[in-house]
Amino acid sequence: MMKKFIIFAAALAIIIFVAVLDYYTPKPLDWTPSFNENDKRPYGKYIITRVANKLFMDGITIVDSSFYQLSSNDGNFSEADKETFMHKGGPIYISRGTSSENYNDDNSGDKNKQDTSQDYDNIDTLDKNNDTVNIQDNDTTGTNNVADESAEDYNHSKVSRQMNYISISESYRPDPESVKELLSWVKKGNNVFISASDISKILLDTLKFKTYSKIHFSVTKSDTGKSNMVNFTNPNIKRKKSWFIQKSAMNTAISEFDTATTTVLGRYDNDDVNFISIKYGEGNFYFNTANFIFTNYNIVKPGNIDYADKALSYLPYDSKTLWSTEFSLDTDTPSTPLRYILSKPPLKWAYYLSILSVILFMIFKARRLQRIIPIISPLENATLNFTKTIADLYLYRRNNKGIAQKKAKHFLEFVRNKFGLRTHELDNDFHEKLTMKTGIGSEIINSIITEINMLDSWEKISDEHLQNFNDKIDYFYKRCNANFSLRK
Repeated sequence: MMKKFIIFAAALAIIIFVAVLDYYTPKPLDWTPSFNENDKRPYGKYIITRVANKLFMDGITIVDSSFYQLSSNDGNFSEADKETFMHKGGPIYISRGTSSENYNDDNSGDKNKQDTSQDYDNIDTLDKNNDTVNIQDNDTTGTNNVADESAEDYNHSKVSRQMNYISISESYRPDPESVKELLSWVKKGNNVFISASDISKILLDTLKFKTYSKIHFSVTKSDTGKSNMVNFTNPNIKRKKSWFIQKSAMNTAISEFDTATTTVLGRYDNDDVNFISIKYGEGNFYFNTANFIFTNYNIVKPGNIDYADKALSYLPYDSKTLWSTEFSLDTDTPSTPLRYILSKPPLKWAYYLSILSVILFMIFKARRLQRIIPIISPLENATLNFTKTIADLYLYRRNNKGIAQKKAKHFLEFVRNKFGLRTHELDNDFHEKLTMKTGIGSEIINSIITEINMLDSWEKISDEHLQNFNDKIDYFYKRCNANFSLRK
């Protein structure tokens, strides 16, 4: 019992230790590129979605349906297909007149600096009311004043009631029906901005350009040289010091495009093209393959939000803007029952305890139990009891002659086995040999032999006679054993 108690006490101590260790162990960052508008992880779009809401006059409208579904009503998008964007903690204001590169809480009145150049931690400060995000960089050769820039290349001030469609994701691969509707929609005079590393082959073939990728993993600027540095080609918005994309595992560049309809808007510092515009009918396509610069991890780096502002500023400022989440990874709803269980702490610990219980059961109880071996008592020597029973039977029947005959047979067998004498004739020769070998007086031996020879002639034997015969034989046995011991 004590051993079982020690085992279960040790198991309970291990469970408590693991629970405490799990509770106090810092959770590692999840670097999954979700590109989800509500995801605060490094590769989510929590910040850029809220910033983009203030980059356009009417804000942005979040849509999660395919473009074919959106355009099924000839451009009259139903309320079921759209969701007007609202910042949960209050609006994000875009500050153009300050040199600050940090997020500040206007309600607190404190302009304490937050070092966004350090490793990505969290972006919960954006949930505060009236957060301020600066989009101006002092290192620009031009200015963010739209009056000083070309309306052809940088059209914040361009007045239009066209519609914009923006999709920022890891991969943009719509179905063929959606591609057909998208091309028709742009041809009518609307604008599409797509930032992705992987673009649908149907779009590539239709708009006559190709892409290729280079796989690497960058940590600092010195690790990758110019392959992760991006800039614009327009001198009005080009910066002397290019923007750096950190921790990007892949760079995708654009090649073999039609120069008659395509304008290069941005390049990597190694001269590879990453940002183009394609004139299509009355509208425009904008393709940017540096999609990771729009993620949370890179957008909080000093000056990077200015790149996002300038890239999206090629779209008309006053147009109604649709922000697509069709190709974003849904991080809120677990895709499997196990993920749902692990997303809820009570269910997660119940799951872990169940696994631990099964393991403990397998260790202590599931092994093959040996059948209990019964205690087998040694066999008793029942010869004496059997003899007594037979004797009692003879005595009960008063068969004294039978008892005497049995005693005589036992006596003769003893003589044969003990002294090696033949007992078929009990004559004088037998008498002399037995007397000599046993050392017992001849009177006793002669009396016993005489009575044995006369047993068959007696019809009955009295109790006294039987008792006397038995005493003589017992005396013979005792003297034989005594004499034999002395000889040895």
